[in-house]
Amino acid sequence: MSEGLTRLKDVSHRIADELDEHNRLLDDLDEDVADTDSRIAFVTNQTKELIAQSGGTKWFCLILALAVLALFLFFLIIS
Repeated sequence: MSEGLTRLKDVSHRIADELDEHNRLLDDLDEDVADTDSRIAFVTNQTKELIAQSGGTKWFCLILALAVLALFLFFLIIS
């Protein structure tokens, strides 16, 4: 019985070590996700400022529509 309890103790220590390692990995992942989230927010704000400085969404939509039209015409010419 003593041998069984010793093995059980060893297994429980290994499980605890594994859980500690997984918690550390999850903490690292959480930090990376938070960093990426802040970078995305920064780029999103810069993009919004750029759109506002260039005349707002009206001009952006017009340029996008003309680009799509140009691609459509290009494919009509090719085929």
